[in-house]
Amino acid sequence: AAESKLVSIFVQSILYGLYAALFVLTTNALLWKRPAGYPLRTDMLVISLLMFVIATTNVATNFSRIILAFVIHANAPGGPAAFFNQLSNFTQMFGSTLYVAQTLLGGAMVVSCPYLTPALLRLYRCYLVWERRVWVVAFPGVLLLGSTATGVGILYAFDRVDPQASIFVVQLGHWITAFFSTTFSTNVICTSLVAYRIWAINRTHLSFRHRALRPAMILIQTGERVRPSAASV
Repeated sequence: AAESKLVSIFVQSILYGLYAALFVLTTNALLWKRPAGYPLRTDMLVISLLMFVIATTNVATNFSRIILAFVIHANAPGGPAAFFNQLSNFTQMFGSTLYVAQTLLGGAMVVSCPYLTPALLRLYRCYLVWERRVWVVAFPGVLLLGSTATGVGILYAFDRVDPQASIFVVQLGHWITAFFSTTFSTNVICTSLVAYRIWAINRTHLSFRHRALRPAMILIQTGERVRPSAASV
């Protein structure tokens, strides 16, 4: 278990470096590269900054846990593994809170965190693309509420869990499974709805010389931006 933490912080550091580069490009695009006549998207800029702050704090928290485990508590009974098993430890609770918060918040159209699943803003983007039709996003919205509830349940379970009591570990596993299931379902449904909407608009208003390019165009538009004729983004 202790060795896996070293691998995870290594992978997270690489992905954070990629995200930092995307953050710089996003900020540059929002401030200086936007089309002439387009107003500054203050909401997107604030969300981008907030996402970056949360991601940076999350990485810093995980690094602090590595130092605490392998330096401060290296010679304690049970060693680093015993420290990582303390799920109610403040650093564990704080890092998990950041993870849940960013998972629910993330996924704006021009900013994404490579190692976290987007939810709230993906739902909002779907709402805009479908011309603010509430009924379209009603079910994904319910799933998002479920993700929020299960995220809170995970944090509560972390505070209450006893690693020596298998019943609590099983309950924590149920909370984690429910959280990722509802979040994943929300992302799949919203992405599919956005992709279908863009495909339908392109099919009606655009004609491509090569039909093989249409799937690629849908993927690019789904990940990058929405046509102004579909929604004012």
